[in-house]
Amino acid sequence: MPWGFVVSPQAIALVLLAQTIVFGSFHYRAAVSTAFTSASDQELGHSTPGANGTGAEGPNTPAAWAVGNMLRGCTAGAERAPNAAVAAVVMVVFNRPDYLRKSIDSLKSVHARDDSFKEKFPLFISQDGTHREVRDLAMSLQPEIGYLNNIEDAPPKLAKMREQIAYYRIANHYRFIMQQMFDCRQYQKLIFVEDDMLFAPDFFNYFESTAQILEEDTSLWCVSSWNDHGQKQFVDDPLRILRSDFFPGLGWMLRRDTWDSLRDSWPAAYWDDYMREGHVRRGRQCLRPEVCRTYNFGKVGSSKGQFFERYFTPIRLNNAAVPWQDLDLSYLKYEEYDTAFNKTLAEALELHTLNELDAAHGNVKVLYKNWREYELIAGRLGMLKEWKAGVPRGAYRGTVQLSWRGGQARGIITPP
Repeated sequence: MPWGFVVSPQAIALVLLAQTIVFGSFHYRAAVSTAFTSASDQELGHSTPGANGTGAEGPNTPAAWAVGNMLRGCTAGAERAPNAAVAAVVMVVFNRPDYLRKSIDSLKSVHARDDSFKEKFPLFISQDGTHREVRDLAMSLQPEIGYLNNIEDAPPKLAKMREQIAYYRIANHYRFIMQQMFDCRQYQKLIFVEDDMLFAPDFFNYFESTAQILEEDTSLWCVSSWNDHGQKQFVDDPLRILRSDFFPGLGWMLRRDTWDSLRDSWPAAYWDDYMREGHVRRGRQCLRPEVCRTYNFGKVGSSKGQFFERYFTPIRLNNAAVPWQDLDLSYLKYEEYDTAFNKTLAEALELHTLNELDAAHGNVKVLYKNWREYELIAGRLGMLKEWKAGVPRGAYRGTVQLSWRGGQARGIITPP
């Protein structure tokens, strides 16, 4: 066994299971998953249809609300996207008013840094269910921030009896948002954020600059603000953007035509796992930063916080001033990026033990032959080890890059 120790298959399986539970949209799922097993829908903010057929509290629901679910069409009062819009930004919320208040204050602060962001990045909150305190807070933010409300006609039908209904409701909510924003309001791009995120000062500048690359390069299908390996010990360069075969989520932008390709096969549950399947991704990739532009503070529900403390608390949120408007990002287009990637990989010095990283300089690489070896290497380095659909988190062509010792070395974990 490489790297000088033995890990049993049973231990590896347990770690993978634990990470799968925690890291699949864990922050939103954590807010709802345990609750649905012990409380009624009304207590949790879900209601059955009311007298007006919407599930709202009565016939006087404001027209500004977008109320519906996956079976409904466009809602009354849905305004078309402004011509200057780069992307609509929708915060996905459920039943955490304290989280929502903290997150929306961060988003508004960043949004206010440039007057043009009001038209370029219209803000929305989309609430799943009818949690009163969440609704009241969201409504108090109008008209500065638009409000959508997804209310189901009936509880989703589970494919398996032991499944948690939360996963189905989350998938339905995301479908509802994309229908409302793409199909009804005709936005060309959409950015999803969630109610346990803080935002970097250059959050909107980052997305404005990468939007053009996303528009021009059809081999891309999303831009994310998140790096799964964005812990402070693994990052250094706030200007660096990488391509990834792994769908990162966690503050991400997609085009309207991507939704067109997903609409008919959108899953009943586990939407983020679906986005990582090879037959859905179809070779398309995402852009992600080295240094994260979002930070997740939603610790509640995450396996007593042990994984959160290890992988999320150390995330570095960018605070450096980056002149995105002056940067040429054409190197991110597939042909140019892949050529540079191949050159970097070929020229990197191969290491034979991980201990050599401590004295390394420049680009160095560590080879792995299979997923077990990758798990062992990642575990030794303290990285998040999870794979999905045969792709390591953050990987491009199976290769994961890390900054090491404050940028003195760049570690490349790669297949032969």
